[in-house]
Amino acid sequence: MAQLAHPRTAVRGHGDNEALSTTRKATRVALVAHEQMSQYRVGARAEYRARDELLADPRFHTVLRMAGSKGPADLVAVGPDCIAFVQVKTTVKSKPNYKAELEAFRAWPVPDNCIKEMRIELRHRRAWVIMAV
Repeated sequence: MAQLAHPRTAVRGHGDNEALSTTRKATRVALVAHEQMSQYRVGARAEYRARDELLADPRFHTVLRMAGSKGPADLVAVGPDCIAFVQVKTTVKSKPNYKAELEAFRAWPVPDNCIKEMRIELRHRRAWVIMAV
């Protein structure tokens, strides 16, 4: 089944499309795909990517995702010496402002052997900002 082009990505001329670099084309396709997904799905995909990164970290052997949680932590990473509570956010803004969420997460009490971390995915750059709280 052929897919229709998203109205924001319609290419006006064949020559215009050829002038774009492959990197810009890939970025545009990725952003259009995000525009067509629900906010829940965008967030869930970011949580899965963060989970995969935490599983690759030798400090942790298990990572639990709190699907649909309204609590302070989206992921809980468990290791032999520590537990990490991770809040995952996604944004297309170049300078995200999560000050209120960060302060609420900072005020959340946890035992001494626990780590609190906020991971913000910058979707336009496909990069993470990782903050220890």
